[in-house]
Amino acid sequence: MIWLSAGLTPAWRCRVFFSKIRAILSIYAVMVFAIVGLYAQTGQGTIVGLVSDSTGARIVSVAVRVTNKETSVASSISSNEGGLYRVSYLNPGTERLPLKTAEST
Repeated sequence: MIWLSAGLTPAWRCRVFFSKIRAILSIYAVMVFAIVGLYAQTGQGTIVGLVSDSTGARIVSVAVRVTNKETSVASSISSNEGGLYRVSYLNPGTERLPLKTAEST
């Protein structure tokens, strides 16, 4: 009966409690999404491609070497069994991308 004399019924106290919890969780969610958004902003890029011949057949084991023209930093990888390649963590700049098959190296 103390709640009634103070003007707060048990239902009202429950509403106040859950509104505070909701506010805390909302602030927490905003902080988590802000941190994830900041983490996603790197200064690097990725080149993804598919190696195929003139008939559209995919070519496997092609040596892909990406070289930054300004810094001469190179990254190498081979195309997979589907003819796909992915070169990640490239710094901004102009890239050179010559392709060679494993037999021609």
